[in-house]
Amino acid sequence: MLKINNVNLQLQQHHIYTTRNINNYSIEEFKTRLSYESWDSIFSCNGNVDTDTLFNLFHNNYPRIFYASFPSHKIIEQSNNNSWLTPGIRISCKRKRCLHLLTKDSDDVNLKNYYRQYCKTLTSVIKEAKKYMYNMYNNYNY
Repeated sequence: MLKINNVNLQLQQHHIYTTRNINNYSIEEFKTRLSYESWDSIFSCNGNVDTDTLFNLFHNNYPRIFYASFPSHKIIEQSNNNSWLTPGIRISCKRKRCLHLLTKDSDDVNLKNYYRQYCKTLTSVIKEAKKYMYNMYNNYNY
């Protein structure tokens, strides 16, 4: 029976990204909304208002139009919980693929036996790694 020790577990978390849908249609919609907006509150000031106040007046209108034209969408990145997949297992899987290609076209019995034994060993290592990871995960949650 194989025993796997010192496996660093990294619990996978879902990442949430916020994006905006910006395409030709939404850009034209934005331009149209800007053209229909009355900017009188900004331009009707007769020079007796400072620049900061003018900017704040502008900033009250512009983001409202922007957010209406380019709504935000949340994207939740689903991640597979592959923390059991160690670098050693990855290397072994690559080696197994290479061995498969070699044995596929070969008539060498020793090579085919070696490939079968390698597959059995790798399978047992993967099973043991998954058991270890899930046991650690369950212990972590309780």
